[in-house]
Amino acid sequence: MRKITTGVILICMLVGSSLLFAGGGPKVNGAKLYIKQSDLEKAIGVLKKEVENVSTKKGSGSLNEDAWYLLGYIYARQGEYEKMAEAFDKAVELKPKFKEKDKGVKISKDTGSEFRSYFGTEKILKIVWGNVFNEGVKYFNDALNAEQTQVDLTSIQVGVSGDMVKQTLGDPLTVHVTKLEGVTKEQWVYGTSSYVYLRNGSVDAVQFEEKNYSKKDGFFELAAAGFKAAGTIMPDSVLAFQNMASAYMNMNKYEESIEPLKMALKHNPKDSALKTMLAQVYSTIGKDSLAMPMLEQLWYGSGIAVHSGMTASKVTQILGEPKEKNITEVSGRKNEQWVYDNSTYVYVRDGIVTAVQYSIKKGEQVVRTEDVADYLARGYIRADNMEAAKNVYEKAVEVSPDNFNFRYNYGTILLENKEHDKAIEQLLKAGEIDPESADINYNLGAAYLNRGVATREALPEDSEDKSYIEDFKLALPYLEKSIKTNPDDSITWFTLGRIAGQLNKIALSGYAFAKGEPTESALDNNVFVGMQDSALKKNLGEPNQVNSLESEGFETVKEWVYKTRGGAKGKVAIPEPISVYVIGERVDALLIIK
Repeated sequence: MRKITTGVILICMLVGSSLLFAGGGPKVNGAKLYIKQSDLEKAIGVLKKEVENVSTKKGSGSLNEDAWYLLGYIYARQGEYEKMAEAFDKAVELKPKFKEKDKGVKISKDTGSEFRSYFGTEKILKIVWGNVFNEGVKYFNDALNAEQTQVDLTSIQVGVSGDMVKQTLGDPLTVHVTKLEGVTKEQWVYGTSSYVYLRNGSVDAVQFEEKNYSKKDGFFELAAAGFKAAGTIMPDSVLAFQNMASAYMNMNKYEESIEPLKMALKHNPKDSALKTMLAQVYSTIGKDSLAMPMLEQLWYGSGIAVHSGMTASKVTQILGEPKEKNITEVSGRKNEQWVYDNSTYVYVRDGIVTAVQYSIKKGEQVVRTEDVADYLARGYIRADNMEAAKNVYEKAVEVSPDNFNFRYNYGTILLENKEHDKAIEQLLKAGEIDPESADINYNLGAAYLNRGVATREALPEDSEDKSYIEDFKLALPYLEKSIKTNPDDSITWFTLGRIAGQLNKIALSGYAFAKGEPTESALDNNVFVGMQDSALKKNLGEPNQVNSLESEGFETVKEWVYKTRGGAKGKVAIPEPISVYVIGERVDALLIIK
């Protein structure tokens, strides 16, 4: 009886032994032991040998689900996220239950800190994803708070002290330290491709891709790396890819932001914010052929039939022949406006569509945000299609009435189209938003001036109507304000001189022309800009006349007029009349009257 019992027990043990291989095998058990001892590299070594076994017998070789699972688990602990994802995918393919909570491989006395081997792939992935994503967020916020200063890296040479490195670059973003046999090695991380290696406190090696270093960009690089890792862990993580693209865009690395945006759109193709970001990137790097169709679909709706970049022949295939074609010439090139109805227009140049205009169909989902309007309108402006840009701005100011750029650009296009009343309306509203802008004040002055000139030119020759002068009066203070903000702009000075002349403000007109085309000295250098008025009187004597400029903007400027005369009693001869403009006790400008 005892012999029979012993035989049964032996058979049971053999069966139990064979079952071990279905859930692991001797190499897997060895790996578990190494994991308990925190010797992860040795664990990886034995697990790799197991999965590299080409045997196809279930329960061993490349079909050993436990081996793949433990490899993924170890890679998760080491931060090798691509390898982790690959190993977990193969483990789950062989044993889908690994995805379930607490259905992983159990290891007694597991040394993992944040997660354990038995958690299952989904639970581990969520923990790891959260860690790297939050790290990316931290670095992103650090970048936003860091100063944008460029540091010359040439001073970081082998042999200099760590203190010298910190004086130049500041504290590292992260530090990795290893100690072996009395030698302390440190890796100071200043970005994903920016490292300083130290040995016992002195620089042993440096690694920088650029000649200059920016701590702000270093943080953004680490943020992008964190979000990239999050996307590797969970490939359907739209937010990870979107934030990764944002980090690149903040570094002006627009090309690098394209792929993560495409990945985000792959998993969320209807997200208008993602489409807008990608269109902005294409526009910024000069790829309007890719940007404009996206922007047009956002602005007019995804159902539009034609878009920028399409050939004219393709348009006729889709929409047929237009009801009429309006042709204008810009810079020697013909622009065609194809009219299909009172709300559908296609703009064509050299056989290619440069812009479209649609009415929104009932129920159509459109995205009329400031960003879409801004990039779409500017794209049309780059294509010299002002009419299409004007149409966008007309709607944009309804969506964003307090947007300075929209009001300013819309008013400027209207001004170029000689729609003076509408231009002044928009520019005045822009001026309410930013009254100190030199550009808005100049354009308002130009708008009133041009309207006045147009009104005067439309009058009969014998007309006594002088109402246009009111527009000249309205223009003057805006130009005076503009030149105060931008005193080196010769165009503004000349425009101011024209208006002052129309208003018979001769002294102000002369001063404006003198500033617009400066004369630094005259009369053999006996009078020059910057000299004291006392020296001027010594050389030329008292002026024949002193005039005020009759302008609130230039109250401190006086015009000293010297008429033609010969030299006498030690005074310099004046062959031609000259006006000298004096501020306080200093000569500011000269105008020789010929």
